[in-house]
Amino acid sequence: MVKPDDYCSMEEAARLLDVSPATIWRWIDQARLPASRIGPRKIRIWKKDLETVIRPARPKPAMNEFLYLSGRPRLFAE
Repeated sequence: MVKPDDYCSMEEAARLLDVSPATIWRWIDQARLPASRIGPRKIRIWKKDLETVIRPARPKPAMNEFLYLSGRPRLFAE
């Protein structure tokens, strides 16, 4: 059974992700964020689906890539 705490409104999703409601709409239009319509006006988003738009800011470096720390290249494995 669906519980009210399992989903959130557009405004709540924007607040939880610290973005504007327009960004939430854009992500829905781009199919980056799944959403469901409940009745003629209500849009709801499963809270677990909010994780689909969260990704690492930087990819994890490969083991053989160099990291530049203190001005000199070092191997990541050091």
